[in-house]
Amino acid sequence: MSEVKNWRNINNWHWIDKDCSGWAKDYFKEELPKIKIDKGDGGVRVSITEVREVKGDVDLNQRKGKLITLYDIALKLRWEGTDEFGNAVTGTIDVPEIAHDTDPEDYVFNVRVDDESSKTETVEMVVRKDLTERLRAIFTRFGSALIEANKGDLIVEANKQRQGETPVAQSVAAAASGSSSATVKAFKKEQQRPAHLEKAVAEEPKSQVSTVSISKSTDLMASADDIYKSLTEADRVSVWTRAQASIEPSEGAEFSLFNGHITGRNVKLVPGKLIKQKWRVATWPAGHYSS
Repeated sequence: MSEVKNWRNINNWHWIDKDCSGWAKDYFKEELPKIKIDKGDGGVRVSITEVREVKGDVDLNQRKGKLITLYDIALKLRWEGTDEFGNAVTGTIDVPEIAHDTDPEDYVFNVRVDDESSKTETVEMVVRKDLTERLRAIFTRFGSALIEANKGDLIVEANKQRQGETPVAQSVAAAASGSSSATVKAFKKEQQRPAHLEKAVAEEPKSQVSTVSISKSTDLMASADDIYKSLTEADRVSVWTRAQASIEPSEGAEFSLFNGHITGRNVKLVPGKLIKQKWRVATWPAGHYSS
């Protein structure tokens, strides 16, 4: 996501997201083969030789200047090693879930040994104990690495924002960067506008709001009935929004999503066929809706 797409997001206020799935695949394929366990002279040696599969969703989101990681990944790995006698041993490790909300001690490692026998036990023990601990450490650092590598596409630095900023936005940026006290005072003064001015801004005619029409088509691997219910029933909506939702499948009913950040009304509903709504973000001018 380039700066051109972000420059109107004054003070990094609005929700922006970036699909980082491709970056995640490259990250694991580069980092995991670096793992090498060496128990010393005459000891067991083990290493990751191949990252066979990286599946799942990896997103970095920015809202109000805060970066939020959302990911759920599954890995399939191959490893090889030698025992104290120099005999080669190979196998696989499947990691069914690496998620943004998984505690390090909860990672699951399904370790398998090719041609398993009593002769492979010493190598398998090193894989299960030492190799998985090294993997656990990398998985724990993944969220921080994701932010560090991709934050530049989501956070717009104040000194790079272009024409179109309001004096308030310029003051906020200056205050956030620790600029002069005079600028900070100007920001505070702007924030303390009289009530009648605040009301005038709130009642600004919708015709003065710059708008654009967007058309997007997406294929979903689910039945029309399931999609309809997932977008109109509160218990299902709460699952994919990961926040409290108030909504019901009836025309004219008002709804509230993301803990009140999105509000609106159902305009027309045809079960399994059509959902037409008008909605707004809490920070938009009063009376302004998208549909």
